[in-house]
Amino acid sequence: MAPIVAAPGPRAAAIFGGLMAGGEGADNARQFVEDAAKTLDESGRPEIEKLPVYRDLTADGAMNHAEAVEEIARRAENNAGFRQGLIGSIGGAATNRIMRGAEGWLGQGGRLTRAAKKAAAGSIEEGSQEAVEGIASTSGINDATGAGLDVMVAEQDFALGGALIGGGATVEAAPAGSWLEAHAGG
Repeated sequence: MAPIVAAPGPRAAAIFGGLMAGGEGADNARQFVEDAAKTLDESGRPEIEKLPVYRDLTADGAMNHAEAVEEIARRAENNAGFRQGLIGSIGGAATNRIMRGAEGWLGQGGRLTRAAKKAAAGSIEEGSQEAVEGIASTSGINDATGAGLDVMVAEQDFALGGALIGGGATVEAAPAGSWLEAHAGG
């Protein structure tokens, strides 16, 4: 969040925000696909084989396993990175505007009061922005893979992470049962 607040204006903050969020979305998407390719189901088959896009890409030997995994990861990165980057760009400009516009109000009072006001303002803005970024990223992964991930789980994880530490998605540990079902909220 520091580069966003320190940016000379909303345009620069939008660029920083978009790049940071887009990279995070792309990383999350690739990680999801790689995890799906490595995680085995109860019959010993990779979970990725349950994805409709995987079945389409490997039908009739069109692509082998490694090629299909790479293609799905590329598609997921593009979709999630673009969508999360767009939201990050808007959020970056908004954060810069809010924090710079409120400098007078945020700067009033003793050190503890100023610190508390800045923490509260950053937490509210970043928590809500991260929730929307999580939805954008997850919807991009869903469109690219057909996984059917629960966007509300992502929203909660991203919002909590954003509010507490200024960004950073949390990774949910899969409970017993299908890895894909756990990540798809089903």
